[in-house]
Amino acid sequence: MVMMVTRLQLQQMRQDRDEPAWTSAARIKSQASVCQCDVKCTCGVNVLYSDQMIQDTLIVSLADDDIHLDVLGHVTLQHHPFHRG
Repeated sequence: MVMMVTRLQLQQMRQDRDEPAWTSAARIKSQASVCQCDVKCTCGVNVLYSDQMIQDTLIVSLADDDIHLDVLGHVTLQHHPFHRG
């Protein structure tokens, strides 16, 4: 239950309007470090997904809407199955 709460806190983090991106990223990484972001694979290996959680939270938490939309467009394009870049 405690890990679920810490992950929820991570997912709800947002960059403050006047907060530098690096400061916000440091806060998010710090919160992610206390989350148990791993899952046991069917093969028995623990798979970490903390980097993905950090990336998702960083993108969602951006305070500037224009930058937020630009980053979302870039990330969506990179992960599109027909992207060649």
